[in-house]
Amino acid sequence: MQILSKEFESNLSQTIAETFNQLKEAAENSAIKKRWIRQADIQQYVEVSAKTLREWERRGLRRCEPIEGGGVYYDLEEIDTFMKKYKR
Repeated sequence: MQILSKEFESNLSQTIAETFNQLKEAAENSAIKKRWIRQADIQQYVEVSAKTLREWERRGLRRCEPIEGGGVYYDLEEIDTFMKKYKR
């Protein structure tokens, strides 16, 4: 025995899928993304050696050193932009 028409079931299924995708996209867009990465972690992020990182700094990649000392950090967006600039 069928309670709902095939067309209604199809529309309902499509609406549920669209709603799910919209909610998923909204969640991904609102997720808090890290902006800074520690120097110790950058080599895993972009898989480069410490020597290459020093060369990037020589070419203009900026580093952030907190006033009170501690680790060196880099802006993830700046790293991505820097890599695109030298992409071949």
